[in-house]
Amino acid sequence: MVGTCHGGQFAGALDCDGTGDGFLVRITLRGETGTLAMTIDREALKSTLTEYTCGQRCMGHAANHGGCCTVETRDFIIGPIADSAAFLARLSEKTGRAVPHAEVFVDHAEGRALFPDRATWQRRENYPALRVVMDTPRHACRLYDDEAGACTVYEIRPEVCRRFLCDPLRHLLSLV
Repeated sequence: MVGTCHGGQFAGALDCDGTGDGFLVRITLRGETGTLAMTIDREALKSTLTEYTCGQRCMGHAANHGGCCTVETRDFIIGPIADSAAFLARLSEKTGRAVPHAEVFVDHAEGRALFPDRATWQRRENYPALRVVMDTPRHACRLYDDEAGACTVYEIRPEVCRRFLCDPLRHLLSLV
């Protein structure tokens, strides 16, 4: 990573190279070069990069959010939810009420009727899937707040959501 910093009374260059668990940083100010070794918690950095990228540059597009939480016009399904029972238990605990399966999930028979022209919605192995809001163009997951640009159950989200990485995010995290 190479950058230039301009701050008031100095101008210089910053060059960082990953080395093991940290980074080696070479700073050049007014023609003199110095080296600074820093240790950065890679997992914390990945978490911060993920939060920023998903909230501000989703799928690599500025001001985009919720790409993995919306179906839109893509042949995409938010499933299968392998931990559906455990997720329902966490959701019920969070809301303080028993949340029925059909409130959150779509099963095969219903899903294939919702999107009859999309192959992923026709395959039984993709279910149960998270229910999407059908009366909006983005067809967002019903647990996604499109106005706020955030998942309403992020801390307890299903495993498929925790593991999902779009290609731009996967590339960015590979650099850390």
